Amino acid sequence: MAPGTRRIAVPTWNALTSHVPLAPPGAAARPVTVPIVLEGRERWVSVSGVTFEDGTVYALQDVTEEHALEKTRSDFIANASHELRTPLAAVYG
Repeated sequence: MAPGTRRIAVPTWNALTSHVPLAPPGAAARPVTVPIVLEGRERWVSVSGVTFEDGTVYALQDVTEEHALEKTRSDFIANASHELRTPLAAVYG
């Protein structure tokens, strides 16, 4: 990278932080899980923020794998529920 050239780690930083409720010092920060696109790939991050006199501190955690697991679980439950209801509808009909 050439001297004086900036590289932005999170290109959608302003949009990302606009969704995060900021906690005052000493209070528990409530994380928000949001999708972002980095290098052409969708990633899910959990973001929380705390404000101080001198600025704001944000904590980011990559939860992409957890999100995928939760989606798989949710899809499985929806499919299993549908498959169980189908024969019951025939019996009740």
